Amino acid sequence: MNKIKYFISHHPYDPKYWELMNDMVDGVLISHKNLHTKLGNPTQLLRQMKESKSVRYPLSIDSHTPVIIDSGAYQFVHPQCRKLTVTCKDVFDTYKAINAEKGVHLDWPVLETLNYYWKRKRLNVTEENAKEFIELNDGNDLTIIGAVQGYGNNGKYRGYGKMAERFINWGYEEIGIGGLAQLARGKQKEVFLRIMDVIKVLREYGDISFHVFGIGSTGLLTRIAEEYPHFSFDNATPTFSAIKREILFFDGVYKRYKIGKKKDNAEARKLLEACECYACKKYGLEIMKMGRRELNVARMIHNYYHYYRYIRSSL
Repeated sequence: MNKIKYFISHHPYDPKYWELMNDMVDGVLISHKNLHTKLGNPTQLLRQMKESKSVRYPLSIDSHTPVIIDSGAYQFVHPQCRKLTVTCKDVFDTYKAINAEKGVHLDWPVLETLNYYWKRKRLNVTEENAKEFIELNDGNDLTIIGAVQGYGNNGKYRGYGKMAERFINWGYEEIGIGGLAQLARGKQKEVFLRIMDVIKVLREYGDISFHVFGIGSTGLLTRIAEEYPHFSFDNATPTFSAIKREILFFDGVYKRYKIGKKKDNAEARKLLEACECYACKKYGLEIMKMGRRELNVARMIHNYYHYYRYIRSSL
């Protein structure tokens, strides 16, 4: 069994990949943010989860597929955000109400563009919330992932590794690292160094599970696997690439095609005609058409099939 697990980040109205290709879904991540409307009211999905007292039943997720409920902290990443508008108790109560098995503590993502005061403020809140989650979870069987944050450059950091060490000493058995998604788009070397700052600490403690939030680059993930081969990660790459008019393909080589580009269209058509995925068998070349939701969803399914095969070949 592969020790590296890919959790598909599930958004409202996304396809249920686990129903179509169960053997290609390692896990599912659902954000607390996406269980609420913009006004903070429960979505229909959250109401169904509360009524059934199950995070699995409304989405038809089997008992063997791990599910992580994320705190939704990334919605507070913006520099102008001056406070968290949800509390630890809000998030924890939701976890309990839907019988979540694994949830993420409420962290506060740190950006390098923030001034010193706000960097320290967000780190302090992240640590204070980690302590509060330990207290809230006392006597419960919910597994909490302690999500570390930090800042700095070139191996010199505040937070990250030192924060992970504190979390472990407080009782956390699973550590995650967040707030790296934006940085990963152009500074993968720096992202890797930040992740390594945590991994160096985890090695000292032995059997500590590690989750990397919001990272999709297999080049970066391969480097992490070489250093710490027992970790999990999540992203919504198949979903968002479909929305951005992209078609993914893996036939030993990973390829991205942009719908609308003449050369890309011609090459993609040839590959799609031979594709064995569920979407292509049902819709054929129709998945290259934009506009209809049904075809957008089909493209997401196609992209998931090929992205998963790609990461499995790489990791």
